[in-house]
Amino acid sequence: MDFNIPLDKQNVIVENKGRKENVSLLDPRWKEDLKFVSYQAPPVNNGATMEEWKDRLNFISEDLHWLLQQPHDKFWCQVIHDSTLQNLLDTYLRFSPRSYDVIYHLTDDIQSIHNEVHRLVFMTCLRMATFKESQVYKIVLFTVRF
Repeated sequence: MDFNIPLDKQNVIVENKGRKENVSLLDPRWKEDLKFVSYQAPPVNNGATMEEWKDRLNFISEDLHWLLQQPHDKFWCQVIHDSTLQNLLDTYLRFSPRSYDVIYHLTDDIQSIHNEVHRLVFMTCLRMATFKESQVYKIVLFTVRF
């Protein structure tokens, strides 16, 4: 992969039943069949619903970790063609509690998981906003913690 040429202009040769075919690196066939879970606002009451919400956060965290570990072309193919990922990012940005929302009281372990999801959504948006990606930048980007 050449980082000087835009991904939408790069192709790979694929052999299919003896035929060679030029396929774009951003072709939908490269998208992984993964269903990202949408984000929901924290439940107001505690109990079983809070445990379900915690499980949802864990699924989101695992999926976003996977996404951020993908190479440049695979990352962008997933971002462009995966509507479940787009829905996850949309629902997180709309329904995630703000610092001034006092109605939500999260226990320390759940707050920790939520902070991790928050960091991963931020890192995903940051990677999407990055004009060019290099190996050095990629290593630095995904080891940063706040």
